[in-house]
Amino acid sequence: MHYPIKKRAQASFEYLAIFAIAIVVLVPMIYMFQRYTLQSADTIGQSKIRTIGGDLVNTAETVYYMGYPARLTIQEDFPSGIAKMNLTTNWSVGANIISFYLYDGRELAYYCGVNINATFNETAYSAGLKNIIFETRTSAQGNYVWIEFR
Repeated sequence: MHYPIKKRAQASFEYLAIFAIAIVVLVPMIYMFQRYTLQSADTIGQSKIRTIGGDLVNTAETVYYMGYPARLTIQEDFPSGIAKMNLTTNWSVGANIISFYLYDGRELAYYCGVNINATFNETAYSAGLKNIIFETRTSAQGNYVWIEFR
């Protein structure tokens, strides 16, 4: 049984039209889904960093007010996306700032009202589970909290 050429061409055209409509609908949906997924991952990472920053400050203040020789260890799961950590200390006014610098150029800073000291190498802020040790120490300027990442 042979179909006329017009009917075969019409069927082919209909299949192509359905395929084109599907592509027009699917491509933007895939793009929006991918964009939403990336934004969600970024938001979750920043939320984790905010929690870690708050925990660092709260634990440092707790250990400081416990007095010498206090020591506490906490565990934190660091997300990826942290390019650098920095500690700015000004013990004379009691303003110490722990800063997280993200790869996208943003900075998240956390102010601590007690004297703290630490050195942050790349393993301190790399992604993964970290043990963070807070220890009260003394110096000529008074007590301070030493923070060590393991």
